[in-house]
Amino acid sequence: MVRVNGYMPIKRTNDSWDRLYNQEHINPKLNPKNISKTLHQIGMNRDGQNLIFKQLTDQSNQLIYDFSSMFSHSMNIGQAEKGYNKDHLQIPQINIALMCSIDTGMPTMVRTIPGSVKDIKTLYTSIK
Repeated sequence: MVRVNGYMPIKRTNDSWDRLYNQEHINPKLNPKNISKTLHQIGMNRDGQNLIFKQLTDQSNQLIYDFSSMFSHSMNIGQAEKGYNKDHLQIPQINIALMCSIDTGMPTMVRTIPGSVKDIKTLYTSIK
């Protein structure tokens, strides 16, 4: 819910949560270390992600495909490579492929792709 209001650093998540009306009295552990650990565990559990996405895919007759790029100067991201982008910037980027169900509006697949891979090449493998 905090991210619905826009991007913010993880260290400010708790402050943002405190400003929301908490009708259900939910008390999540929003310290930065806990959030980072949780996001890391979710990111590393590809089998769990695939299980959720498979369940969502089975409810879909039609899919929408989106291919976006994020730029990064981080030296620790192996997938950040220079590639084509609409702004013609020569900055390392990471591509993100996303499929959503037209029927349910839910995501059915999300994957990161090295920045040098062109979008049309990802469509076939993403569908597969």
